[in-house]
This record gives sequence, C-alpha cells and structure tokens, in this order.
Amino acid sequence: MQQINFRIADREKAQLVRYCELTERTISDVLRQYIRGLSVDGVLKPIDRPAIPLNTDPPGSV
Repeated sequence: MQQINFRIADREKAQLVRYCELTERTISDVLRQYIRGLSVDGVLKPIDRPAIPLNTDPPGSV
C-alpha cells in the first residue's frame, strides 16, 4: 500500500473532517472512494464500477 501526502487549506480540512464525522467514515475511506470514482470519458473508467457489456441481449435472442 502506498502513502500520499499533500497540503490543503484549514477550511478544506475542516470540511473534510466534518463530512467524515457526519458519514461516520475515516478520511482515508472518503478519499479512497473519491479516487476510485474518478473517470475521464473514453479514457479512464471508475475502478469500482463494473463494466456494462455492449451486447445486453439475452443469449439466443439474436
């Protein structure tokens, strides 16, 4: 597992801490979920979302 350190404003940290308190989650959990949800259309798909198959027809219906 890797560790990332970065600086944020006091106001941003307070917002993050409050969000974590309200959702009863850790800062790491919140940031990890956010990172997993990142996407750029056509380039990067979110990590935790299953891919939707292009052919959604039931087998034998073609």
